[in-house]
Amino acid sequence: MARTAELDAARRGMLDSCRGLFERGQATATGRLDLHVPADDVRALPELPAEGNPGTSSTGMFLLAQAEFRLHRAGHQATVLLESAVADGGSGLQSEQAEIFADAEMALAYAVAGDLVTADDCATQALERADARGWSSQDRMAAAWLARGIAYYWRDELKGARAHLVKALRLGDKLSGLGALGVVYQVLVDCASGDESHLADSSAALESLHDRGLYGVSWNDFHTIARAKLAEAKGDLDTALAIVEPMGAGGHAPLVDMLLAELLRRGGDISAAQRCARELTSQHRNRCVDTSMSLTEALLAHGNRDEARTHERIEHAVYRAEPQSVLRPFTERRDDIAELLIRHAVWGTTHESFIAARMAHHAQGHPHLRTRSYWTLTDREREVLAYMRSVMTAAEIADALFISVNTVKTHERSIYRKLGAAGRRDALKTAAERGIV
Repeated sequence: MARTAELDAARRGMLDSCRGLFERGQATATGRLDLHVPADDVRALPELPAEGNPGTSSTGMFLLAQAEFRLHRAGHQATVLLESAVADGGSGLQSEQAEIFADAEMALAYAVAGDLVTADDCATQALERADARGWSSQDRMAAAWLARGIAYYWRDELKGARAHLVKALRLGDKLSGLGALGVVYQVLVDCASGDESHLADSSAALESLHDRGLYGVSWNDFHTIARAKLAEAKGDLDTALAIVEPMGAGGHAPLVDMLLAELLRRGGDISAAQRCARELTSQHRNRCVDTSMSLTEALLAHGNRDEARTHERIEHAVYRAEPQSVLRPFTERRDDIAELLIRHAVWGTTHESFIAARMAHHAQGHPHLRTRSYWTLTDREREVLAYMRSVMTAAEIADALFISVNTVKTHERSIYRKLGAAGRRDALKTAAERGIV
């Protein structure tokens, strides 16, 4: 509670009331709270019922949950608090409108926690209910749009991600906690897409928010790493590394540490990247952050020629990514990880379909695979060939590509003919020798 003195009198009174309830044993969740919320963010908070009202305890949990995920933590504590609040009186706000707003906040908490499926479900439910009543454009619905933007980003659906984030930022402009998180994700989306005009817009939005002085506990770190990502996206890795140098290695919010570790790895500061990865322990990694950091750790291990560690980290990343379709970390590292995925398929994996799909996706845009012999294969044949690197059967490849088994076999025969191969193993050997896979 070290920063509560920075709140205005009304907000401090609301917080003190909630804290009193929890100290008397009415709260059901535990965890450290270190709250700093800008004074102009009052509209983001629900009206606090009088003490003794059955909704007071649930409202308190609702407020604490907002504080948790707007501090950019992993999000798990926020979901526990929100679930408890809803179970203890429908968020304590005693209206249908408030229930919808609570669903929107729940969606954001799940997105921050890395549960993309539940986040999308909660956001859809909240937006459908709000739209039916003409409330979908109210500022408190920004959380639902932001949840969708985050989920779409991690699934590597960048156009949808940007559309949802723009909507969230337009609605939540006066809700600074949402604005900060939304701008950071907009930077990540625009860095991923590489659109110069969008990069300029994101940079301007980032600095505009910074100039307003609406800081949460982690904002300076987020602002710094976002500036570095923008510099990297413009091809200036040296400037990006200079920007993050004062941050040291590790000890920041999970998303920041993950982005920092990968940037340090790309910049060649391997020891700092390793320290940063070690700082981010498993209990502080949500599914998305864990997938991304595990791939960074795999690449670091590969650089150290630690094959066992490399494959263990790739398998862990795939294990974490597959259930929620966390694809962005694989695409972002495509140039570095494409060959490792091929080796990992040969090494052995319990996630053949996911690995094969990533291999096929990477092959479509991987520059060093574009040899003359490679172009003798059609796009579909290259996809089938990538899947053939796994242990998948023709039927399983057909299911993955949504085509018939006969079509897969036709493509296989064409591949064998073009490569002069007698069968799958021979074809893969020839393809590897020619740099096709």
